Amino acid sequence: MPSLVIRPFEPADYVTLVGYPTVHGAPAFTAVIDGQVAACAGVEVFPRAPVGHAWAYIGPVAKPHGIFVARGVVRGLLEIIREHRLVRVEADTIRGWASAQRWLEWMGFEAEGVMPKRGPQGEDMIRYALFPKGAA
Repeated sequence: MPSLVIRPFEPADYVTLVGYPTVHGAPAFTAVIDGQVAACAGVEVFPRAPVGHAWAYIGPVAKPHGIFVARGVVRGLLEIIREHRLVRVEADTIRGWASAQRWLEWMGFEAEGVMPKRGPQGEDMIRYALFPKGAA
């Protein structure tokens, strides 16, 4: 069985996955499988509201361990939600990226609507929102 460790995020982790520096900030965490960076994720917390915008990048090391990594990411996300007392967490994905949409829905996010031409290459994006149970 592989060893999954969820640890604090370091900017070099993102470079390992994506190949360039991140624009995302804390709070964030990294999933490491057998010493290799598998995923980075976090939540941009809004400064004046109990709302955040979730982000995640899953690398090739994670592919053979999808559920294992997904559960680790959910644990990290829930910890951030509790720590910051968030009542709403948003996440966006490219329209038509079925695996990302399924993953967000599996985590409890609900589709809210399409954002035309919002993607990095002008793709349509879908905004999802999560309303954590027990939130104020």
